[in-house]
Amino acid sequence: MADVIHVLSSSDDDDIESLPDLRTRLMPMLVPTLQKQLDTHTLRLSSNEDDTNDKDCKLVDVEPLGINEKSKQPAVPVTSYDSEEELPDILDFTVTTSHSQISAEEDIEMVEDTNFKYVAKRLLVEEVHKEKETRRKQREIEKQRKAIEKAEAKARREAEKKMKHALKPGECMKYVIVQLDRQLLELAEGSQVISHLQNADLRYRVVDSPVAATTTILRVDPLTLQETLAEEAVVVMALNEFLDLVKHQVYEGGLGLCQRYCEWKQRLGNANITLVVCGIDAYFRNEKMGRQHDFRSAVLGETAKPVRKKKPGKVLHCTSAVHVSRVDIEMVLVNAQLECGLNHRFMSDSTKVATFILQFTKAVAETPFKREKGQPLFSWYAEGNREATVKVDRSGVGLLKLWHQQLRQFNNVGVEVAQAIAREYPSPQALVQAYRKCQTHREASLLLADISVRRQAGPLVSTRRVGPELSKKIHVFFTTRDPEITLG
Repeated sequence: MADVIHVLSSSDDDDIESLPDLRTRLMPMLVPTLQKQLDTHTLRLSSNEDDTNDKDCKLVDVEPLGINEKSKQPAVPVTSYDSEEELPDILDFTVTTSHSQISAEEDIEMVEDTNFKYVAKRLLVEEVHKEKETRRKQREIEKQRKAIEKAEAKARREAEKKMKHALKPGECMKYVIVQLDRQLLELAEGSQVISHLQNADLRYRVVDSPVAATTTILRVDPLTLQETLAEEAVVVMALNEFLDLVKHQVYEGGLGLCQRYCEWKQRLGNANITLVVCGIDAYFRNEKMGRQHDFRSAVLGETAKPVRKKKPGKVLHCTSAVHVSRVDIEMVLVNAQLECGLNHRFMSDSTKVATFILQFTKAVAETPFKREKGQPLFSWYAEGNREATVKVDRSGVGLLKLWHQQLRQFNNVGVEVAQAIAREYPSPQALVQAYRKCQTHREASLLLADISVRRQAGPLVSTRRVGPELSKKIHVFFTTRDPEITLG
């Protein structure tokens, strides 16, 4: 159905010809405004109530502009007026909605409703998508975290495995470095020490130590290759210097060796020092031979003969007038050990000094492995011992002997006491049930006090009682619930 144009018409019965032709006069004014709304809107023009003619105007349907539907010919051209005076007096006209406008509003509401649903659905889809994306990112982060934790755990296991392997006695020597002081190489023992270290494939360094003729050891971390100084050190002292310290402490009243040890310990960072002295046995042997020679000369009335030159390896080291005895040396060393904690070793020759340093290095390298192996798994767990074990077969033979062994674990409990208690209570369960039947705690603690114990046999037989102290200990052991309580 073609669109129509509504024009003004009079409601009076007057001649229609008296009204102006609004099609030709109003169209030039309305076309620019109505051309865009021609297909969807309907116009209604009404005159104002204050109109001079006092006539209502209403809308009537007209044909579309431009084309006559019947003849399909162009409509009569619209003419325009040059002046506003020629236009009829139209006080007011308004545009009102008709049924088509209501339908348009319903369509608009429907479109708006559809748009709202579409936007809401779009927002919901976006929110669901964002939630899925968030969960996906969280899963990726969790997956990465688990992968990192797994890699760290694997690296930790590998590090622990490598560390345990490096601490074994066969491998620990590869992760130590022996540091030798330059002054040690000037002594006769220095060349022997280097020779022994090279034969054992040990790494060593020659450094300037704060203490002369000192040997220190560095531990190398198998993972980080970081070097740490061990808490052990060896000081090799010449025989003349050691004898001078002993004489100064014994005969002059000075601190001597103790003072020297404190200085060493402060310079080496509170390390545990072991003093090594070479040739002390040769010194005492030469002293004994010298005394015997002097006594023989005095008896025979001979003048003292000059001492023969010894071989290079047997030169006398003591040239002082005051001779130091073995008792003096022992007294000084015991004093240093009690007051300062000094360890000492006396070696006969330079080869044994080098062997001792090699053994000392091996002991320091194996110390972490031995400490870890010696630590118990539980602080309260008694260390296993295979001595005096009791074998129990399936038929129960050996249980009584095992009960005797358990009783003998208490202090001052011998075979006779254990057998006397086992005669009255042949099993731990029987003893526990007897404790439960006691009325008071005192009665239970003294339950075993009056049991008689036979000692020896024959005419030398004697009897005694278990006693209250042992009875209380056994009672506490079998009835207490406090793991920290002591039996003493």
